Amino acid sequence: MNTTLTQTAEIRPLQIYLHNSKTETIKKIGLAIFALGILFFILALGGAGKSSPFLFFILTFALSVTGGLMYFIPQIKEVPPGIKNNK
Repeated sequence: MNTTLTQTAEIRPLQIYLHNSKTETIKKIGLAIFALGILFFILALGGAGKSSPFLFFILTFALSVTGGLMYFIPQIKEVPPGIKNNK
């Protein structure tokens, strides 16, 4: 038997949110701020924070949290409402 199977429907990847240039810019800025927080953490581990450890503590966590939120919040806002179990 020689059977051929043709499909007319396109198979597209799962799209959770739309790519928006403004959103992508905000996410890139958020990643840069997060990287600055990690940089201050590495500097503090190296001993640069001995003179003012509280300042490095605040800079490390404030920049990391701010950058992380700037990255994730725009992505969450663009997700359509409803249950996402159609993987």
